[in-house]
Amino acid sequence: MQPELFAPDEARRVAALPHDQREWTREPVDTSGPAAYTILARAPGDPERRTREERHEAMGREAAGGEWKSLRKDSVDVWAGRFCELLRGGPRTLNALTVETADATADVVGPNAIAALWALKAAGVVDHTVDVPVLWRLVK
Repeated sequence: MQPELFAPDEARRVAALPHDQREWTREPVDTSGPAAYTILARAPGDPERRTREERHEAMGREAAGGEWKSLRKDSVDVWAGRFCELLRGGPRTLNALTVETADATADVVGPNAIAALWALKAAGVVDHTVDVPVLWRLVK
């Protein structure tokens, strides 16, 4: 069982707001301590990854296990390219980005996926909301 870092009712209320009513930032944010987990929060309506059984049926048990391990080895640049492609379609959470690109949730893809978003932000390519669930978008 995971502890709740954010009040579910508040996260659902914020997630329901139109994107233009959310507060977006390009400024540095605190990512120390529990704040580091903020970007992992899922939004209502985020896509779901396939179940373990579905993955095993589709690709075999060994291949499915190997695929997740290989995702953790993908470079920051590879993740950044994947994310930019998806963000052309509109804002998404980190979880939505990782499920849509790799059929894996944000908590298992490894540090390079998260580093890719921070690198894109540092380069001025993306910005994000300041509240949970955190949405990312391409800067216009």
